[in-house]
Amino acid sequence: MSSSMRILTYNTQMRSALMEMGFPPSIPPVYTAPQRAKLVSRAILDSAEEIDVVCLNEIFDEPSRAILSQELEDEFPFQVSKVDTFHSRIVTPGIADDIQELVWELTFGPVGDLTGLAMLKLEDSGLFLASRYPFATVPTPPEVVALLGPLAFPNGVPVVRFQMYADSSDADKFAAKGVLYARLDPPGAGVRHVFISHSQADSEAIEENADDRQKQIEAVAGFIEHCIEETPPFAEEVFFLGDLNVVGHGAKDPKAHPPDGDLPEWTNLFGTPNAPMFDQLVDRWGRDQCPGGATGRTDPGFTADVVYPPARQRLDYLLTSASSQLAVQHLRIHRELADPKGVLPFLSDHQPLLADINVVTPHGTPATALVTPDVVDFDDDDSLFDGRVKWYRFDVPGTYDVDLQHDGADTAYEIYLGDDFSTPQPPYRNVTDPERGPRFVLAAPFFVKVHLVDRRSECSYTLRSHRHEGRTWRDAIVLVPDQLRHERFPAQPFNVDTNDAEWDDAESKWFLVETPRIPLPHAAQLGVGVFDPVREIGGATLTTPVRVTLGQWDGVSPPASLAAQSGPSSSPQNISWEAGDNEHFFVLVQRQSGTATAVSFDIVMSTTLSLLIARPAIEMSLTCREETSGWGADDIALEIRADGDLVADIPNSVIGDFEDDAVRHVGDKIPAPITPYTQSIEVRVIEEDDIDPDDVGVGTIPLVADVEDAPGFTVLHPGMDGRILGSLEIGVDDGTYALCCVISRWHPSA
Repeated sequence: MSSSMRILTYNTQMRSALMEMGFPPSIPPVYTAPQRAKLVSRAILDSAEEIDVVCLNEIFDEPSRAILSQELEDEFPFQVSKVDTFHSRIVTPGIADDIQELVWELTFGPVGDLTGLAMLKLEDSGLFLASRYPFATVPTPPEVVALLGPLAFPNGVPVVRFQMYADSSDADKFAAKGVLYARLDPPGAGVRHVFISHSQADSEAIEENADDRQKQIEAVAGFIEHCIEETPPFAEEVFFLGDLNVVGHGAKDPKAHPPDGDLPEWTNLFGTPNAPMFDQLVDRWGRDQCPGGATGRTDPGFTADVVYPPARQRLDYLLTSASSQLAVQHLRIHRELADPKGVLPFLSDHQPLLADINVVTPHGTPATALVTPDVVDFDDDDSLFDGRVKWYRFDVPGTYDVDLQHDGADTAYEIYLGDDFSTPQPPYRNVTDPERGPRFVLAAPFFVKVHLVDRRSECSYTLRSHRHEGRTWRDAIVLVPDQLRHERFPAQPFNVDTNDAEWDDAESKWFLVETPRIPLPHAAQLGVGVFDPVREIGGATLTTPVRVTLGQWDGVSPPASLAAQSGPSSSPQNISWEAGDNEHFFVLVQRQSGTATAVSFDIVMSTTLSLLIARPAIEMSLTCREETSGWGADDIALEIRADGDLVADIPNSVIGDFEDDAVRHVGDKIPAPITPYTQSIEVRVIEEDDIDPDDVGVGTIPLVADVEDAPGFTVLHPGMDGRILGSLEIGVDDGTYALCCVISRWHPSA
């Protein structure tokens, strides 16, 4: 018996051949859905985290549907592979057939008159469910036996229902959009009621079709109560997933509850009492894991690129029972699964959302993480089994060495920043202290998740962390550009003079500044400023002098050689210098007032360097907001230059043709994961149908310091570690494109 369940929702954008090729089609026509189906299937099967239930949207293409069903069937033998107006395709051991709606009505009763709704439906619902768990069944009623014969359902009728939406508009009214229900019966764990949907989309602006979605979500709420024959609070476990096309917010985000004006759609549907889905179901991203505000859990959770602002939105959801006895241990965007790895221009315009669900434990979610005390050295002993995890929260930024020792099954840890619960933080330059473990440089709050590598196992472990204080060169605090640090000497001796520097380093705090290991196009201008040094005396503070010294070293072992010195002074002090790639510097701040009183000061490092971050690959994308005029799709090529040097020349054969709304991944097509620059990144979008000056659009990704006023550049999310997710708009003839990208002054892997 196991309560562990992992469930995935993913809008795959697998449109039929005619829909994908468009009209007029490009020459030659582009039709990649079957290839993408093969890649998505393989990615699901190869996922490092074993997935139990797969819920897909926009499986409109019949060959792709067949590929997904066949590829997944060995491991996911229980499927609803197609849901249409009057039939559902069920795949289970012993059954693989289209079951007409009449069978469901005779077994479970009608859910509404579908005849009128089915008019003008040119496409099915696009919904697809595949499960390792068997369907719950009910005895075959006599009416179904009379209709299909005694051998139709030898193990009983699977509990599966579908309700089409009565309200839809624009292109969506031609698809049989609705909500699919499947009752799953994992052995020994109690039934799981799974509902999946793909609701009404917007086309040109946020909330333009909010009225339709309001009616659809209200219909889902009623359908859930009808199917499970309960009203809230639900006694059994209910899950509602899919691309709901509602721009997500965090419950404590001020934008979700503006003091003046109308409430956003998310709040009206999910975020306020008496909303259609507030008392019965909980949006586990916006109300639980990442509610925003002052919680420190502020990940916006973007899952889709769109053609209207903002360019990235959270549109994909997992909701579970408000009365659930299960915890969503981790909800994350499965970026590895969506990465085409250069094989195709893209897999989808959405990113998959993966939920790890298990029994409630004291510290089993980010929201209930064990808050660690403000100590230099922390350790904790615990044990795990059956896929359970334990989260730890650290509220002090800094340089940390983190080590995990375990007995039993393989155990690992991952570290996430409070505004990114999907991409684990990498160690700092792959440095590992032989006694204290891998080194990390982290903004706060950050969260450590300890988990079993194989969830069907058990272990005991000890997690240890050490926060650097700057007592020695090995204990140096890494300075991150533009991240102000408030530091303090205690009212006692701090350290003594050593041979690790070519000057007196007694009573000094050690800080580390290193330039990226990748080649720089130009020398970087670096600087360190020290401000507001004060002594603490009887509750009062008095200014006090400190000395600031810059030393250069070889990055392996001391001593550091003297490069520059300032002070002693109680006034602001700045040291500036120039450096190339992979250079190493210590900055020492030395107090002059003795050891009887505490001394505090502020320190900040600056650089003229910026970095273009191309990994994770799907974080960088190109979207066609408006196709250029003329026959067929735009034959696009892309060139990217850093400070004038070509870093990526992506031909049309690699990035593909573009029509309105088309999204193509770019990060996997740039050779270097990180590209440094000191001036700008130039992006050229080239329409190759008939190249003239109007068919080449040029945009500029600015330095991080200049993002606020950069023409055509919009900040989508300023990261707590200094990274910037932004969108660059580029005009090409009479069309418009948008490049989403991540830039930063610093990266731990650089």
